[in-house]
Amino acid sequence: MKIIETHAHLDFPQLFDRIPEIIDRGKCAGINKIISIGCDALRAKKTSQICKKFSSIFGAVGIHPNDCGDNFSENIKKIEKIATENKKIVAIGETGLDFFYSKNPPKKQQVLAFREHIKLAKKLKKPLILHFRNAENLAAEILPELKGQKFVVHCFSGDQNFAKKIFNLGGKISFTGIITFPNCQPEVIEVLQSASPENFFFETDSPFLAPQKFRGKINEPSFLLEIIKFAAKIRNEKVEELAIKSTKAAELFFNI
Repeated sequence: MKIIETHAHLDFPQLFDRIPEIIDRGKCAGINKIISIGCDALRAKKTSQICKKFSSIFGAVGIHPNDCGDNFSENIKKIEKIATENKKIVAIGETGLDFFYSKNPPKKQQVLAFREHIKLAKKLKKPLILHFRNAENLAAEILPELKGQKFVVHCFSGDQNFAKKIFNLGGKISFTGIITFPNCQPEVIEVLQSASPENFFFETDSPFLAPQKFRGKINEPSFLLEIIKFAAKIRNEKVEELAIKSTKAAELFFNI
């Protein structure tokens, strides 16, 4: 199998110093490409450097909604420069809305930052990676602005109604190890069971959200196969077939 890990944070200290061995373990699990996400200006620069060093790694750069407060105008220019200069940067993001913590930037600033990322993705003709947490209602109001723009809602945790709004706009969703958790919301499993294979793919969100089999360990791309195995069982499909379908969806989305 040749599988794409569509969302990992290889620039994080838990993973950065072990990238060569992480790549090797990933290959043993069928992972032949990894998309590493740089979530602020400094991490974006580091992510770009990682992409240049390792042939199997591609990147996405943006400013996470949790970090969009100070110096946003200056930092989004840095993001544009990195995304323009490095051809291995295949997407913009992750961006979006996160209202989980009271200390997060105000809603108004997050919405402004989100819309600036949308403009940048359209300008550069790159897909957009979205993050929504405790923000689905407002997200649903803004999503129509993405019509005609490639986008994926990563770490999907919504219900059928939210998924339908995404799919109707031509968007994709991505599932993490959350689907393996005993306390995973039934609504998420329902979406996984019913979604057409061209509309979703898989990710680890490393170093976070290790699947249930590896809880307590630092998550890494090689664990993606466990997520796909679990999803195949839920969908009553063969692992190889689901891996092929989801990888094809990712390849078309990221154009890699």
